[in-house]
Amino acid sequence: MQIATGFYAAAALSVAAFGATVAEARVSDTDYVRASRCQAIARSDASKSVEAEALAKFLATEGRGRQPTVQEMADEAVAKAKRDLRTDSAEKKAKLMA
Repeated sequence: MQIATGFYAAAALSVAAFGATVAEARVSDTDYVRASRCQAIARSDASKSVEAEALAKFLATEGRGRQPTVQEMADEAVAKAKRDLRTDSAEKKAKLMA
C-alpha cells in the first residue's frame, strides 16, 4: 500500500514539474526584439491599432524577467523603426509596413 501511495505521489510531482516547465515556455530573445520593432511600426499606422494593442499585451507578458541587455536591444529596435518610418520614400514605408 505504501509503495502504491509513493508511486502516485511521485507521479503527481512529475506532472506538476512538467506543467511548470510548459508554463514557463517563452519566445526567444530575438523574437521578442522583433515583436518590439513590429509594435513600433504598427503604432504608426492607425489602421493597425488592433495589432499594436495585441503586440503590447504580448510584449508586456514576455518582457517580464528579460535580461536588461535584451530590453535595451528591443528599445534600440523600436528607435530604429521609428527613424525608418520618418522617411519620405513611399517605397521604404511600404516595405516597413509589409
